[in-house]
Amino acid sequence: MSPLLHASPAVFAPALLHGLGRRRSVLSRDVSSKAATKPLTQKDMCERIKKHLLASHPGVTDKLAADALKATIDTIMAEVAAGQKIQLTGFGTFQPRARPARQARNPKSGEVISVAATTLPAFTAGKKFKDAVKTSAAEAADPNVLQEV
Repeated sequence: MSPLLHASPAVFAPALLHGLGRRRSVLSRDVSSKAATKPLTQKDMCERIKKHLLASHPGVTDKLAADALKATIDTIMAEVAAGQKIQLTGFGTFQPRARPARQARNPKSGEVISVAATTLPAFTAGKKFKDAVKTSAAEAADPNVLQEV
């Protein structure tokens, strides 16, 4: 029987992370930190959009907020899929990014394989977005602090 089966998580984690490359930092982060809190869902986003819009538009409903969010996401996905770059000043840029064909190695067998060229969506955060995250993660996460972008 492998000694790793009875090892503590502190001993077992490095063995799991061995050879994972870029994913190492994501898997080894401190789970007790604020960054590990539950992510916002689409429903949560709709509630926050509605709350934000109610101040200036009293007739906003849950459905209207959900439709606005869905329309925004659908438009971004359709335009980027069509090859269009979308630049939202202060927030960031969505764009298709081409990855060329390349040779890779199967880690299990060591065999060289061809990986086809592909196009993937990419997002680059804008200056205002980066500054907001940098200055105070707590303020950025507060649902009552909504600033103009």
